[in-house]
Amino acid sequence: TTMRNAGFSLTEVLSTLAIIGTLSCLAQPMTSLIGKQRALGNATLLATGLRLARTRAVLEQTGITIRAINDDWSQGWQIFTDPNRNTQRDSGERLLLSQTISSDTRIHGNRTVASYVHFAMSGEPQLSNGGFQAGQIDFCSITAPTQHYLLIMGKGGRVRIENNTHYKACE
Repeated sequence: TTMRNAGFSLTEVLSTLAIIGTLSCLAQPMTSLIGKQRALGNATLLATGLRLARTRAVLEQTGITIRAINDDWSQGWQIFTDPNRNTQRDSGERLLLSQTISSDTRIHGNRTVASYVHFAMSGEPQLSNGGFQAGQIDFCSITAPTQHYLLIMGKGGRVRIENNTHYKACE
Protein backbone atom coordinates (compact mmCIF):
# COMPACT_ATOMS: atom_id res chain seq x y z
CA THR A 1 0.00 0.00 0.00
CA THR A 2 1.15 3.44 -0.79
CA MET A 3 0.64 6.29 1.60
CA ARG A 4 -0.75 9.48 0.16
CA ASN A 5 0.30 12.88 1.53
CA ALA A 6 -2.60 14.74 3.16
CA GLY A 7 -1.37 18.21 2.00
CA PHE A 8 -2.16 20.18 -1.15
CA SER A 9 -0.24 19.97 -4.37
CA LEU A 10 1.61 22.99 -5.73
CA THR A 11 -0.95 23.26 -8.54
CA GLU A 12 -3.84 23.37 -6.06
CA VAL A 13 -2.16 26.03 -3.93
CA LEU A 14 -1.31 28.22 -6.95
CA SER A 15 -4.82 27.87 -8.34
CA THR A 16 -6.32 28.90 -5.00
CA LEU A 17 -3.97 31.89 -4.73
CA ALA A 18 -4.85 32.97 -8.28
CA ILE A 19 -8.57 32.87 -7.48
CA ILE A 20 -8.08 34.81 -4.23
CA GLY A 21 -5.93 37.39 -6.04
CA THR A 22 -8.51 37.87 -8.77
CA LEU A 23 -11.34 38.29 -6.27
CA SER A 24 -9.36 40.77 -4.17
CA CYS A 25 -8.61 42.83 -7.29
CA LEU A 26 -12.33 42.97 -8.04
CA ALA A 27 -13.33 43.77 -4.45
CA GLN A 28 -11.71 47.24 -4.29
CA PRO A 29 -13.33 48.60 -7.45
CA MET A 30 -16.68 47.19 -6.31
CA THR A 31 -16.33 48.82 -2.89
CA SER A 32 -15.39 52.09 -4.56
CA LEU A 33 -18.37 51.86 -6.92
CA ILE A 34 -20.76 51.18 -4.04
CA GLY A 35 -19.34 54.15 -2.10
CA LYS A 36 -19.66 56.40 -5.15
CA GLN A 37 -23.29 55.36 -5.62
CA ARG A 38 -24.08 55.92 -1.93
CA ALA A 39 -22.62 59.45 -2.09
CA LEU A 40 -24.72 60.21 -5.17
CA GLY A 41 -27.78 58.63 -3.54
CA ASN A 42 -27.35 60.80 -0.43
CA ALA A 43 -26.90 63.92 -2.58
CA THR A 44 -30.13 63.01 -4.37
CA LEU A 45 -31.93 62.48 -1.04
CA LEU A 46 -30.89 65.91 0.22
CA ALA A 47 -31.78 67.57 -3.09
CA THR A 48 -35.22 65.95 -2.86
CA GLY A 49 -35.55 67.15 0.74
CA LEU A 50 -34.68 70.70 -0.28
CA ARG A 51 -37.23 70.61 -3.09
CA LEU A 52 -39.85 69.27 -0.68
CA ALA A 53 -39.10 71.99 1.87
CA ARG A 54 -39.29 74.71 -0.80
CA THR A 55 -42.59 73.38 -2.15
CA ARG A 56 -44.14 73.06 1.32
CA ALA A 57 -43.11 76.63 2.20
CA VAL A 58 -45.00 77.93 -0.83
CA LEU A 59 -48.03 75.66 -0.46
CA GLU A 60 -48.42 76.18 3.28
CA GLN A 61 -47.41 79.87 3.14
CA THR A 62 -45.06 79.53 6.08
CA GLY A 63 -41.34 79.23 6.71
CA ILE A 64 -39.87 75.74 6.39
CA THR A 65 -36.38 74.75 7.56
CA ILE A 66 -34.29 71.75 6.64
CA ARG A 67 -31.64 71.36 9.35
CA ALA A 68 -28.70 68.98 9.67
CA ILE A 69 -29.01 66.61 12.62
CA ASN A 70 -26.60 67.81 15.33
CA ASP A 71 -25.42 70.45 12.80
CA ASP A 72 -23.83 67.66 10.74
CA TRP A 73 -25.34 66.83 7.35
CA SER A 74 -23.48 63.48 7.50
CA GLN A 75 -25.89 62.35 10.23
CA GLY A 76 -29.00 63.27 8.26
CA TRP A 77 -31.54 66.09 8.43
CA GLN A 78 -34.98 67.13 9.56
CA ILE A 79 -37.55 69.24 7.76
CA PHE A 80 -39.97 71.21 9.92
CA THR A 81 -42.27 74.22 9.90
CA ASP A 82 -40.40 77.30 11.10
CA PRO A 83 -42.60 80.41 10.92
CA ASN A 84 -40.35 82.40 13.31
CA ARG A 85 -37.30 81.74 11.07
CA ASN A 86 -34.97 80.86 13.98
CA THR A 87 -33.91 77.62 12.20
CA GLN A 88 -34.53 75.60 15.36
CA ARG A 89 -37.48 73.27 15.83
CA ASP A 90 -39.50 74.82 18.62
CA SER A 91 -42.51 73.48 20.47
CA GLY A 92 -45.52 73.43 18.17
CA GLU A 93 -43.50 73.40 14.94
CA ARG A 94 -44.41 70.30 12.91
CA LEU A 95 -41.79 67.78 11.89
CA LEU A 96 -42.41 67.03 8.22
CA LEU A 97 -39.56 64.60 7.55
CA SER A 98 -36.58 63.11 9.34
CA GLN A 99 -33.88 61.44 7.20
CA THR A 100 -30.81 59.49 8.31
CA ILE A 101 -28.19 58.32 5.84
CA SER A 102 -25.46 55.71 5.42
CA SER A 103 -22.49 56.43 7.63
CA ASP A 104 -19.82 56.14 4.92
CA THR A 105 -20.68 59.49 3.29
CA ARG A 106 -19.13 62.71 4.55
CA ILE A 107 -21.22 65.79 3.84
CA HIS A 108 -20.01 69.37 4.31
CA GLY A 109 -21.83 72.56 3.42
CA ASN A 110 -20.06 75.85 2.85
CA ARG A 111 -20.56 78.65 5.36
CA THR A 112 -24.06 79.73 4.29
CA VAL A 113 -25.48 76.19 4.20
CA ALA A 114 -23.24 74.61 6.85
CA SER A 115 -26.13 73.37 9.00
CA TYR A 116 -29.49 74.56 7.64
CA VAL A 117 -31.49 75.94 4.75
CA HIS A 118 -34.60 77.97 5.49
CA PHE A 119 -37.27 78.66 2.88
CA ALA A 120 -39.56 81.67 3.20
CA MET A 121 -43.19 81.38 2.12
CA SER A 122 -42.11 82.74 -1.29
CA GLY A 123 -39.94 79.65 -1.79
CA GLU A 124 -36.70 81.62 -1.62
CA PRO A 125 -33.98 80.42 0.75
CA GLN A 126 -33.15 82.92 3.50
CA LEU A 127 -30.58 83.11 6.24
CA SER A 128 -31.92 83.48 9.77
CA ASN A 129 -31.13 87.22 9.55
CA GLY A 130 -33.30 87.55 6.41
CA GLY A 131 -30.48 87.72 3.86
CA PHE A 132 -30.56 85.54 0.75
CA GLN A 133 -29.12 82.06 1.12
CA ALA A 134 -27.25 80.13 -1.54
CA GLY A 135 -24.39 77.69 -1.33
CA GLN A 136 -23.00 74.27 -2.05
CA ILE A 137 -22.79 71.02 -0.14
CA ASP A 138 -20.04 68.48 -0.85
CA PHE A 139 -20.73 64.72 -0.72
CA CYS A 140 -17.76 62.36 -0.45
CA SER A 141 -17.67 58.63 0.17
CA ILE A 142 -14.97 57.31 2.48
CA THR A 143 -14.63 54.23 0.23
CA ALA A 144 -14.33 56.38 -2.95
CA PRO A 145 -12.48 59.37 -1.46
CA THR A 146 -11.59 61.14 -4.70
CA GLN A 147 -15.14 61.07 -6.06
CA HIS A 148 -17.22 64.02 -4.92
CA TYR A 149 -20.65 65.31 -5.75
CA LEU A 150 -21.71 68.90 -5.23
CA LEU A 151 -25.25 69.92 -4.46
CA ILE A 152 -25.51 73.53 -5.58
CA MET A 153 -28.38 75.74 -4.44
CA GLY A 154 -28.94 79.03 -6.20
CA LYS A 155 -30.41 82.26 -4.83
CA GLY A 156 -33.91 81.28 -5.95
CA GLY A 157 -33.75 77.92 -4.17
CA ARG A 158 -33.27 75.69 -7.21
CA VAL A 159 -30.86 72.82 -6.64
CA ARG A 160 -28.71 70.72 -8.93
CA ILE A 161 -26.11 68.00 -8.43
CA GLU A 162 -22.76 68.02 -10.20
CA ASN A 163 -20.00 65.46 -10.38
CA ASN A 164 -16.90 67.14 -8.96
CA THR A 165 -13.47 65.54 -9.27
CA HIS A 166 -11.50 68.68 -8.33
CA TYR A 167 -11.60 67.94 -4.61
CA LYS A 168 -8.90 66.13 -2.70
CA ALA A 169 -9.62 63.02 -0.67
CA CYS A 170 -12.36 63.07 1.99
CA GLU A 171 -11.46 65.03 5.07
